[in-house]
Amino acid sequence: MVVDDARKALASRLILNLNDPCVLEDVSWIHPVKYIGVWWEMITGKTQWSYTNDFPTIELGVSDYSKAKPHGKHGANNENVRRYIDFAAEHGFDAVLVEGWNEGWEDWYGKQKDFVFNISETDTVLVKEIRKGIDRTDMEKLAASIVDTLSGEHYIKAVVGIGTPIANVKDLATSFKEAQIAMEVSKVFDTEKQIIRYDNLGIARLIYQLPTTVCEMFLREVFKQGSIESLDQETLFTIQRFFENNLNVSETSRGLFVHRNTLVYRLEKIKKLTGLDLREFDDAIVFKVALMVKKYLSNNPAKY
Repeated sequence: MVVDDARKALASRLILNLNDPCVLEDVSWIHPVKYIGVWWEMITGKTQWSYTNDFPTIELGVSDYSKAKPHGKHGANNENVRRYIDFAAEHGFDAVLVEGWNEGWEDWYGKQKDFVFNISETDTVLVKEIRKGIDRTDMEKLAASIVDTLSGEHYIKAVVGIGTPIANVKDLATSFKEAQIAMEVSKVFDTEKQIIRYDNLGIARLIYQLPTTVCEMFLREVFKQGSIESLDQETLFTIQRFFENNLNVSETSRGLFVHRNTLVYRLEKIKKLTGLDLREFDDAIVFKVALMVKKYLSNNPAKY
């Protein structure tokens, strides 16, 4: 919504009109009320949300509250709520808002350990506290929810790089750098991927950090019998599918909808051009690395 006066945005019924129609036939009972709430005294610090001071940090499902001593400062207790109800009745308030305690609240208000900050117009950093022993896939699920929200609600395509978990703040810069490297590497080797973990980069991370002179020398040695440029797109596509099917000739031929002998012929052609038999594990490894090195050099990295 674009307006030349902020008051017009406030008065607009555009958002209301975009809502789904109300499913309630009778809404006559809905009306504004005046209320008071225990919540506000916890906001001001008069009382607390927390139940105990025994835990400096909370692990949900792990911290044992049965062994904790209540600190007696929680605001939403029965006695205090009854006092609010009496006050509301005496002074004409229609309702009392009561928000009680739940596990983990000791470690919430004023103790946030997650931080979000921008480092440029397009780059944002999330520093997130995770519990011990968390599965790496859980971090990817969190990243996926961020990517989906940005895409679905704000039409923003986001790429998330994840550094390795750290135990000390002094290592934060290292993890941040790893997340940056993860995104840079993905731009070269996996442009479609939106969530990239540094510890899952594999050999791509090694290639990305090699001097270009070493990469060029490696390609010359691998393809000394013929240039990689001599391989057409069909052949390169066949190689890609062959690798994806773990060097299995039968699975690859089915996936390509070609006869097994046709695939064998193509593999023999590749062997003749390059001297590498992709059916042999060692040769396949060399060829796979060579393709990745070629892709890296094609992105015009800084030469050194």
